[in-house]
Amino acid sequence: MDLEIKTSRSGGWLPSQLVVLADDQRIELKYFSNKVCVLPSMHF
Repeated sequence: MDLEIKTSRSGGWLPSQLVVLADDQRIELKYFSNKVCVLPSMHF
């Protein structure tokens, strides 16, 4: 569950959706999570 920790560290803007998506799209989620982590605009 690397995604859960990453999302939690990012701020947990949408952990539920991320976890659900990870079940079907782990690779895409990884890429998306990385982009969000790098994006400074995502500061909810």
